Amino acid sequence: AFVTAVWTVLLSTGPHTKYDALVANALTFLAKVAEKNSYKSLFEDPNTLSSICEKVVIPNMEFRESDMELFEDNPEEYVRRDIEGSDVDTRRRAACDLVKTLAQHYEE
Repeated sequence: AFVTAVWTVLLSTGPHTKYDALVANALTFLAKVAEKNSYKSLFEDPNTLSSICEKVVIPNMEFRESDMELFEDNPEEYVRRDIEGSDVDTRRRAACDLVKTLAQHYEE
């Protein structure tokens, strides 16, 4: 039931930066749940995996207006965050981590 609530939050939360921490934590939660064998049935269906990718992963990996503003205003900071891994708690990083987890555990 909690996974469903987190899923609903992810689907209903927009791309605004004020939701970044919430979305990043929700994506991290899904990745942690996906690692557990006891929750394997939630992620085994190819339609579910496709839905996760289309509705959650891709929208949170997109280059947003706020990313463009940072890149234009402070390109060094933008590159530093990306290269040094200080993007650990970002939507994009959490979405990447979710994809890695799903690929490792649901490859077939």
